[in-house]
Amino acid sequence: MQESDKVMSRRQFLRSTLTTAAACLATVSGCGKDDTSSWFEYTKWRVQVKNLPAAFDGFRILQLSDIHYSEWMDHKRLMNLRTFINEQQVDLIVVTGDSSYHTEDFTDLIAFYEGMPQIAPVLMVFGNHDIWDGAEETFQPIFNVGVRLLCNDIYKITRNGQNLIVAGLDCAYEQRDDLQQLLTKLPDDGSQALLLVHEPDVALACAQTGRFFLQLSGHSHGGQICLPNGYAPVLPYLGQQYPRGYYDIHGMMLYTCRGLGRGKPYIRLNCPAEMALFTLFSGNKAEFKPM
Repeated sequence: MQESDKVMSRRQFLRSTLTTAAACLATVSGCGKDDTSSWFEYTKWRVQVKNLPAAFDGFRILQLSDIHYSEWMDHKRLMNLRTFINEQQVDLIVVTGDSSYHTEDFTDLIAFYEGMPQIAPVLMVFGNHDIWDGAEETFQPIFNVGVRLLCNDIYKITRNGQNLIVAGLDCAYEQRDDLQQLLTKLPDDGSQALLLVHEPDVALACAQTGRFFLQLSGHSHGGQICLPNGYAPVLPYLGQQYPRGYYDIHGMMLYTCRGLGRGKPYIRLNCPAEMALFTLFSGNKAEFKPM
């Protein structure tokens, strides 16, 4: 990948400037006002999986993405978010990248994750901001409280002698992903795994392996600032093809979560923040629909 691929073009810059101006105008007029009692949407999805082991029928997965701890995602919002998570009945919590955002003091972020693995196992993959903010070194205190990092690695969950494999692909934006290495760690019985990867646009290569039934991603914020018709004028590298919601990629299900946080400018327009819950069911074909 060339460095120029990541650099914002003049056209993108103009789009970004115009979109930001529109969003600021909306905020001033009240349309973009933040209601701290309902600042994110809790979406719930029924995921039917072919050949899902019977022990995992009804298995509930909570996805947190793009928390972006910052002056907007401050201590109060972070702890309110944690209180909400504590009230959910889930079997697995997955974090699909970018917990940090130009973060220097990780104290609140550590407190956010502390005790969470007692609710359910917590699995994390890195996003680009996590890498830029120090990656393994700065996140070590979070791992010390029980959060498990998957860098081109897998995690096995066993129930009643049956297994569900969760695979984590490292940050593609920073070229740390190694799909071939990840594939060597999967069971050789041809069974399919759940895939976590920050950037949604790697989905085609992942789907072509035939080894994953569902990919969960974030990164794009759903566009964050969108027109009323949902069009996002500016989307990040590796978050442009599949920016939000559900996609069927050659038989592999993909869901791109809009994420919980915000990048600068700290505004969301026509694109609410999101926490997503997925309930797995066994069936004779793959199917994805609202609960």
